[in-house]
Amino acid sequence: GTTNYLPKFTGASTIGNSAIIDDGTTVSLIARALSGTSATFSSLSLSNTDGYLGTINSSGANGGYFEWRTSGTTIADIGTAQQIFGSGGSTNFGINARGARSLIFGTNNTARFTLDSGGAATFSSSVTATTGLTVGSLGSGSDAVITLATNASGSPRSIYYKASTATINFTQTGGADLMTLTNGGNLGIGTTAPGFALDVHSGTAGSMANFNTTRTGGGGISMANSGSVRLYLGQANWLGLDGIASNNNAISLSSGQAADIIFATNVANASNGERMRITSAGNVGIGTTSPDSLLHLEGASPFLRIKGTGSGEFGLKITDGSGSTFLGGLTYNSITGEQRLNGNQSYIYQTFYSGGSERMRITSGGNVLIGTTTDATGKLQVNGSVYATSFFESSSVAFKNILATNPITSLNVDVIKYKRTNVDVDDVRFGYSAEQINSLMPELTNKEATAVKYLDVHTLLIAELQREIKELKAKLN
Repeated sequence: GTTNYLPKFTGASTIGNSAIIDDGTTVSLIARALSGTSATFSSLSLSNTDGYLGTINSSGANGGYFEWRTSGTTIADIGTAQQIFGSGGSTNFGINARGARSLIFGTNNTARFTLDSGGAATFSSSVTATTGLTVGSLGSGSDAVITLATNASGSPRSIYYKASTATINFTQTGGADLMTLTNGGNLGIGTTAPGFALDVHSGTAGSMANFNTTRTGGGGISMANSGSVRLYLGQANWLGLDGIASNNNAISLSSGQAADIIFATNVANASNGERMRITSAGNVGIGTTSPDSLLHLEGASPFLRIKGTGSGEFGLKITDGSGSTFLGGLTYNSITGEQRLNGNQSYIYQTFYSGGSERMRITSGGNVLIGTTTDATGKLQVNGSVYATSFFESSSVAFKNILATNPITSLNVDVIKYKRTNVDVDDVRFGYSAEQINSLMPELTNKEATAVKYLDVHTLLIAELQREIKELKAKLN
């Protein structure tokens, strides 16, 4: 025999070496197949120089396996019966902890990953960004996938790293991407090529995002610069500024293309509740979708209301391009009660139109022209008929510088019958010739000899008629 080898009968009358070696310190088994229904060892050590330590073989349906027991109770198994490993076909690799026990994986005598009896998985706090969980091979340039769940048909929902685009994609059933995080940090929802830090696309109508909170005022978005909030959107249904520097103290609500800005209320969208519109040309429309001027108001009974809460003048004012020269306007003075239609410069005159035509004009000198645009002479100039139920002319000597009394001059004036050629009214009139009266007494016409002072002419004619009546009465007496 051989030293330290336990002898055995190799034949009916022959003794040789067995597979057990006992050197007084360690009992070892030579690598050979071990078979049978069971084998029990108080301590077992297997060693070999070629790495092969032996085979566990069983003719049972589940194959051979080892059990670990405490006081006769099995606490763990290794073998095909407990799905540690299998060979060929659909046999799976598995690790199983019997009973209501957790399965723990560790290193350096420290638990790193725990799978409890209910299936919940927990990483220890020692898992960090540098030493934690890695999916795929670092530096390999290969894709990596974490499958989160499957639906009834088995299609995965997953977090998918695409090495070709260096993006992290969140996919749904069928592999369609729902959300993409680029290598540059842009997050896209509904798009695989986000061009902004947050880029949201949707192919359906309706709201694309919802911000909800239980706090008073509702949800909103705040925009900040270096941690200082500059703009609030949505909080308590308002758009506002806070803490803006003096060179950035404006809200810009703009359309980046040649499109209108629409303001709507009390509706889900702007199509049926529009209240105001700013067109791409800069026109503002209230009550209309197509304003044709800078400010266009339209409605069944539209009013533009100006309410002055202080004392003094307020209203509408028109200035020149510089904004410094007041040209005119419509104002009201709450102190004096005056309502003024104002032309504030010496070259400004006011016109009044109806039916598309000018009907009256007030010149910068204060003359009123009706039916004419030519300022001849007189504070009131009328080209047309004047109808009045009564007519008075100031005649007090207190307002007259008397030059003569009864300056009667015989007027041999022709009465003419005519039709006017400079007006649309086709009527027959009776009157005098301004040219004839001017030749007799220039004081009775204007300088141009185009108009007659009819009241003065009639006054002289009546005075002459009275004088002739007196003379006839004297002759008769």
